[in-house]
Amino acid sequence: MLLKISPKRTNFTSIQSGHTTPMDNQMVLPVRSQYASVIGHRLPDKYVVTAKQSGKVTGIDKNSLTIRYKDGEKLSYKLTSWFSKEIGGITYKHQIETGLSKGSVFKIGDVLTYDSKFFGLDMFDKTQVVYKTGVILRTVFIEDSDTYEDSISISKHASRYLSINTTKTRSIVIDGTYVVNKIKELGDTVGNLDPLLIMSNVIEDEIGTGEALNVSDETLGVLADLNDNSPKAKYAGTIVKRQVYYNTELKHMSPGLKKLVKVTDAILAEEHGEGMTGQVTSGYRVKGKALEPGELEIKFYIEDNAKAFGGDKFVFGNQLKGTISTIFDDMTTETNRLVEAEFSTKSEAARIVNSTDLLGVKTTILREASLIVGNM
Repeated sequence: MLLKISPKRTNFTSIQSGHTTPMDNQMVLPVRSQYASVIGHRLPDKYVVTAKQSGKVTGIDKNSLTIRYKDGEKLSYKLTSWFSKEIGGITYKHQIETGLSKGSVFKIGDVLTYDSKFFGLDMFDKTQVVYKTGVILRTVFIEDSDTYEDSISISKHASRYLSINTTKTRSIVIDGTYVVNKIKELGDTVGNLDPLLIMSNVIEDEIGTGEALNVSDETLGVLADLNDNSPKAKYAGTIVKRQVYYNTELKHMSPGLKKLVKVTDAILAEEHGEGMTGQVTSGYRVKGKALEPGELEIKFYIEDNAKAFGGDKFVFGNQLKGTISTIFDDMTTETNRLVEAEFSTKSEAARIVNSTDLLGVKTTILREASLIVGNM
């Protein structure tokens, strides 16, 4: 059978995928094309690494996977997180995982590591991964004000289920000689008005080494009330990363900042290779302003979980774009099945697309069949 594919929709595929953000519950869908298993082999190694020849896993820990090919070549791949390109102060964290263990034998074309935000192991072939394109929602087709003009209405349960982890960056530029009396650590939870650090250019020990004094919480509280000395987080969430970029030398920094820079430089070297540091020149800019000689940028990465709300963009089925209009209270069908979304029949028909019907029917059959088999 010859299938006619719209050239316009085909060309728009890469644009649509480029604007997709990874959801927490994104899954390998039961109804998909065979190309979902091919995508991983077409992407750079930062998303999916495939074996160039047969070999064996010689070592694995929480941070890396070490392999040896049949020709004797040894390679190591990171099993850590990385952040996407920062746009408008927002970035997304990706997690690299593997389905292999120490001693595992693999052949050419097998997947060694993969980005678990966008890929999942193929249940029929654990040596391959499948592209995750979304989630399954039980949808009612109805015409009302909530589904007018390509809008969709979702339940409170779906709002939570469609949540994403966003990471917002907060950059603080200070002089390298300033004394940092207190700074938020990795894993700390902050609110919008919480200070990320408390600093001073006057509180030093008696011999003037630039070390922070062991001052009382009351004194630090007074400093925290001074905006210039205690930059606020501005975002609520958990600190998942800190990075320092500096236009100065280590010897010119206060001891506390020098210690912080050594820690963040070590992380940079681990991620990007030995010799990589956060030292920059005046050509480096923070929000359009050059980082002047003697200054440092301390960048905090603050992660928060965001639910789906009205105004968020979505894609229904494979290609029906729209906007979330409202969030309704959880409701069920007569058979006590959760209704998670409402969409318009006219909206689907007007765009001459029947893939949503096919996906819905086939997915429902597979889901019900799996429940029956599971209860046997």
